[in-house]
Amino acid sequence: MARILIAEDNEKLRNLLGEALVLQGHSVCEAEHDRLAIRSWDQSFYDVLITDMQMPFADGPEVIRTIRHNHPEAKVIAMSADPHILASLEQSALTTPQYSFTKPVDITTLQAAIEQLEQAAT
Repeated sequence: MARILIAEDNEKLRNLLGEALVLQGHSVCEAEHDRLAIRSWDQSFYDVLITDMQMPFADGPEVIRTIRHNHPEAKVIAMSADPHILASLEQSALTTPQYSFTKPVDITTLQAAIEQLEQAAT
């Protein structure tokens, strides 16, 4: 199972996703904002980053870009309540997520995306 970092400023959603993914057998760490997510990614090893596209200090593309600058192999799932934000993501290797979902995120669909990322890594 995957080691996942969830970067989400909404505490209820972050906890809900974390609990659901733990029940699926994943190891989950949570970051309440983008700066913590970047610090956590640099200090530990994760298979997948699940990140909100709108957070307090930096937007999602900036988080993805910063993490991939040092870890180009980072697998990213982006999520946002605003579908226009997901549609406008830059088509760049540093900022384009492997998957993107509009909130509320269906946990079954999220799990399927994580499984596909795990399979691609092997």
